Amino acid sequence: MEYILLILGIVFFVALQFLFACSEMSIVSSNRLKIHYLAKQGNKNAQIIEYLLNNSHKFLGTTLVGVNLSVVTSSALTASLIFKILNNYFPDYKSVQPIISTLLVGPIILMFGEIVPLSIGRLYNTTLALKMAKFIKTFYYILFIIIAIATRISWLLGKITGTLKKENKMFSSIDEIKSLFEEGVKEGDLKKDDLNMLLRILNFKKNTASDIMCPLIKINMIEANKSITELIELIQKTGHSKIPVYYERVDNVIGIANIKGIDLKTLDLNAPVKTIMTKPYFIPETKPIKEILKEMKINYNHFAVVVNEFGGVSGIVTIEDIVEEVLGEIEDEFNKTTTNLELTNIANQPILDIDADLELSELSEKLNIEFDLPDETEITTVAGYILYKLGKIPPKGMKLEINEQIKLTILDADDRRIIKVRLELK
Repeated sequence: MEYILLILGIVFFVALQFLFACSEMSIVSSNRLKIHYLAKQGNKNAQIIEYLLNNSHKFLGTTLVGVNLSVVTSSALTASLIFKILNNYFPDYKSVQPIISTLLVGPIILMFGEIVPLSIGRLYNTTLALKMAKFIKTFYYILFIIIAIATRISWLLGKITGTLKKENKMFSSIDEIKSLFEEGVKEGDLKKDDLNMLLRILNFKKNTASDIMCPLIKINMIEANKSITELIELIQKTGHSKIPVYYERVDNVIGIANIKGIDLKTLDLNAPVKTIMTKPYFIPETKPIKEILKEMKINYNHFAVVVNEFGGVSGIVTIEDIVEEVLGEIEDEFNKTTTNLELTNIANQPILDIDADLELSELSEKLNIEFDLPDETEITTVAGYILYKLGKIPPKGMKLEINEQIKLTILDADDRRIIKVRLELK
């Protein structure tokens, strides 16, 4: 009977260690956004978990004291059991009792008290955390005195060594929030499009005009001395209501031509465009888009000309560009930007013809291919990647082997830029 009680005691305390270890891992790795949402909805277990996470000293104190008490007690009971067995049946081997106890307890505690519960807790984190909430709360009150003493000693040591840190934030960094959103996609709580929008919102504050502007080379412009008739033809062709006006050089923008709200019957259509242009709204490349949006709302001017440090025009930013930074591309009959990223087979070879200004990230995501880019690079497009690899503007027809899987062919280019590229997957 005595042996049975000892064995049951060992099993009980190993199981207790299992529950403490599993609870700690599941709560620490749980989906905090989901826990917060459930707590707001009135879920009692979620409220307990949120309280424990916001008071980590109580939560970790409970699990650490519980684990250590379980380990010490189960080890003591195992040693007692081995001693009694050897003393009653193998008295000549009493001297090896410590060795046998260690060899028996070590693997059991490691396997059933650490490896298995931590793995299960990590795998079913949020579900188990909600189920273990009351278990941890109950043992916090049972072990309150020991936890309070241990916590106080820990606090004093942290104060003395200067390592005491107070952290009450739900998230300590933007990267942690991004990881949480990505986890939501894996679990099916978020769609990929929703994830992309959320990530764009998180990046909104740090992005600048240079990140979202339409580059100078892609802008439809008109020379200041051209006639209003030519301006009207350009507006009808492009669908743009506002056209930048330049003088002598395209990077010397002196105004914005806008015929909206103007009675054309009262105009001399042969007059130069500069007679109806308005003063441009200039912004530097480094201006945060958050500030641009604020100024556009105040000034009712939704069209900004971006200039570099030397005063030359490098692009334009519109209110639509800022909205697209959050919502993604917005298309109309004059602005069809979506690229068909479906591979076609030519002579049994997967082929894809793309615009060179296509985003590398979009291409990588759609086709599941990787490009070897340097760390902290500013390269974002296929054209930029080719220029990085070659160090020059390639002529039409030039071929470039990226790796064993990808080959690029320049379909169209001029002396200043790459226009169209063919991608072949080997």
